[in-house]
Amino acid sequence: MNAIDAGKLKSAGALQPLLGAAGHMLVRTDDNVLARIPAHPPSPPLWKRKDLLPYAAAAMVMLGLIGVDVNMRYKTWQKNAQLQELEEEFSEKMLLKRQMQAQASSMSELKSKLSEKKQELAGVTREKESLRYLEYRKNLLPALLAALQNAINDEVVVEQVSQGVGNREQVYVSGWAASDTAAQLFFNSLSAEMTSMNMEVADRRVMADSSRPRGSGYNFEAWLLSRSTGGR
Repeated sequence: MNAIDAGKLKSAGALQPLLGAAGHMLVRTDDNVLARIPAHPPSPPLWKRKDLLPYAAAAMVMLGLIGVDVNMRYKTWQKNAQLQELEEEFSEKMLLKRQMQAQASSMSELKSKLSEKKQELAGVTREKESLRYLEYRKNLLPALLAALQNAINDEVVVEQVSQGVGNREQVYVSGWAASDTAAQLFFNSLSAEMTSMNMEVADRRVMADSSRPRGSGYNFEAWLLSRSTGGR
């Protein structure tokens, strides 16, 4: 291929750039010959290109949606974490409540059993007291009747011998005497008899009485008390 003539290249028009490039590649041009490239105005910045506005708007909308989604996910995570903490706290409180209820139920059962035991003990105590009194009375009555019989003189009549209401170991004695002296002698003799029985004559009373058919006389009364129970 012959060397490229610079004059002919001028008539080639739009092919000149291509021909110049080919000449450079084939080293058929002078070193100071340059290929000419048509000049173009500089491209506008991206933010000024109207053809890119729809894409930019779509990108902004997408970024906004992504931001909303991320924010919602973060808030949802926070709420779930708070809900988890509340559920754990609720579970702990319910466990504590059940434990306290179990303890309260156990305490109630213990109180009920204690009350039953107290009632049983009270029943046993009453039975023991009844047995003790029966034993005491079994030994007391014969000795008491013998003491009264020994203390009575010809001018004394014993009309009543009864057990005390508040203390069953107290015995009430009342009767009639022809004279005050006979009543006092009866009390003195009865006191001597009571000493051997660990008892004493208390609250002696002798009162004149003229209402009886047999004529004037004296009513008397007294309490026979056990010294071991501290009296009345």
